[in-house]
Amino acid sequence: MKKLLLLVLSMALLMSCSMKGLTPVEQASVIGSESAKTYIALYNTYNTLAGVLEGEKLETLKKVAPALNQAKKLLISYNDIVIAWRTAGGDEPITLIQNKTLLNSLLAEISTTLIGLM
Repeated sequence: MKKLLLLVLSMALLMSCSMKGLTPVEQASVIGSESAKTYIALYNTYNTLAGVLEGEKLETLKKVAPALNQAKKLLISYNDIVIAWRTAGGDEPITLIQNKTLLNSLLAEISTTLIGLM
């Protein structure tokens, strides 16, 4: 439990430190990369817990699967938007901002659920 929480917090700290001096599109790329690392850590935790939990906790864990699938789709979409923005230039796309907000919220929700099951 502590390991997952430390991982999520350290990724957030690293992300904020690594973004100094970057352009907005470069910052978006870093966010996409770090969000992918967070997703992978959560996915691996989910799979580990699926192998050890039983009963009610296992049923609660199974309810996380749709959120993981949605997070994966949002992550892919986010990175596609960043690539398009990098190619086309201009201001930060509104869809990127909306996607980032949803993705961050979903990853936090998944983290909270998984930590509660440990």
